[in-house]
Amino acid sequence: MIMLVPVLHIGLAGLAASCSGGVLTPDQIYSYAEGAGFPSDVATEMTAIALRESGGCPTAYYGGSPAGAESSYGLWQINVKANPSLLTMLGITADQLYDPATNAAAAFLLWGGNSANLQTAWYINTPGTYQQGYLANLPAAEAAAQEVDGGGLTADELSAAGMDPSLANTSIASVDSGSADQVVAFGMTGSELAIGVGLLGLVAVVALS
Repeated sequence: MIMLVPVLHIGLAGLAASCSGGVLTPDQIYSYAEGAGFPSDVATEMTAIALRESGGCPTAYYGGSPAGAESSYGLWQINVKANPSLLTMLGITADQLYDPATNAAAAFLLWGGNSANLQTAWYINTPGTYQQGYLANLPAAEAAAQEVDGGGLTADELSAAGMDPSLANTSIASVDSGSADQVVAFGMTGSELAIGVGLLGLVAVVALS
């Protein structure tokens, strides 16, 4: 049985310069959360939590205050001292929690399909530093979710490409152009656009960046 114990907020100033292996982007963190099994809405919350807890540093470690009070590892600051069964359930050592995918798997077990556990383990709704840190990182997490899962262009990007801005963030759009049918497929993220146009048996591919 997993005993949920709150992790501590560890504001890591200047982390980018000191993080061994480098800091992950919100997009990367979100992808690890989804890869662990979190649904998109919870993956977004988990991304904000990771940004608050570790600043996106997979090798972040916090020993608590006073020293030795906890033993928290990685992106989501998994406290193995409070939750030793996690290691057994995952069949890993504590140091393996520095791997982002493994850390995400441990966070997934702590969540356990119950979003109330996000408060129990990470204090996201507790007024003060915890909640403020979570909310401050939520916009970046939401943008990451859109970038990874959205697969569409913004209205401005479509306009710049000479296309109808009302198609923003559309995955597939079909347009009837009289005697010919055009099918425009958006299979990109960011500013990359691949357009496949089927017109009178002809196929054209255009790449915009």
